[in-house]
Amino acid sequence: MSRPLASLLAALLLAAAPAAAVELTAEEAVRRALALSPDLARAEQEVALRAAVVGQARGLFDGAILADARVDYGVEELVGRRLKAEVDRRLRLEIPPPILDDIARQLMERLPTDASFFLPSSCLDATSFIVLGGTSTVVCVNDDGNVLGLLDPSISLDPSLPSTIALSQAFAGLDGIDERVQVFIDLLRNSAADQMRLAALILRKTADSLRFQRQRLGEVPDDRESIRLNAGVDYRIPFRSGVALVSSLSVASSEENFRGKRLDPTWGDSPIANQFQAAAGVALDLPLGRGGGRDSFAAPLAAAEHDLA
Repeated sequence: MSRPLASLLAALLLAAAPAAAVELTAEEAVRRALALSPDLARAEQEVALRAAVVGQARGLFDGAILADARVDYGVEELVGRRLKAEVDRRLRLEIPPPILDDIARQLMERLPTDASFFLPSSCLDATSFIVLGGTSTVVCVNDDGNVLGLLDPSISLDPSLPSTIALSQAFAGLDGIDERVQVFIDLLRNSAADQMRLAALILRKTADSLRFQRQRLGEVPDDRESIRLNAGVDYRIPFRSGVALVSSLSVASSEENFRGKRLDPTWGDSPIANQFQAAAGVALDLPLGRGGGRDSFAAPLAAAEHDLA
């Protein structure tokens, strides 16, 4: 017999031989029987499902956070009242400077030779009065823009003495009576002239300041843009009694700008100030159903626990 044929017969004899018996303990036999039982597997799956339902029902009483945020952005053409307000805003800075410069020039051309320029009667025909900031000087101007006089510049030699103008009026017409009186009158006139020079300087500086402000504003804007931001967060804590405690926090902001301008009103941006608001609150959700809401709200959990038992 050839060697390959002998090997094949040996393999067939080994395969046909009965398998050796395996000894099992009672515990192992029970375990294998339970593991292979389809009824037991279905029962275990049903118990696991009911336990999951109980966990899901208990989740109804977990705290919950609700957060939301919204941003609105819009661009619209500047028209109507807003456009007129921006035009007027620039005109208020364009019109006064030439007038103030002309009044300052007239003051310098009319330095007093007597006290008549400071008499109250010189302002009877005035239609406009300019109060110089930081002083009590009032410049009287008529419809043609001519300076008529000054009211009470209040240049005092001493707090207890009358004003320079009052003294000038008292000595008006006494020129030449006495050399010392004349010197005193000249001193008063020079003081009044200094007051007029100061008034002219204030007017010129005011005109320059207005021109500078107008230059910074630039041209009238064409469009305005608005940005609105709203954000909030709520935290809700439910209880098995049906009551729920809700705390909330919200913030909001609004901003309006002119396109093409710096974010500064002095540089031509919108004069409307940005607004920022924040609010916080607490609310109590109290059901008014049967049992104060306890029966209906806790029903899913009670049913799930009953099925699991």
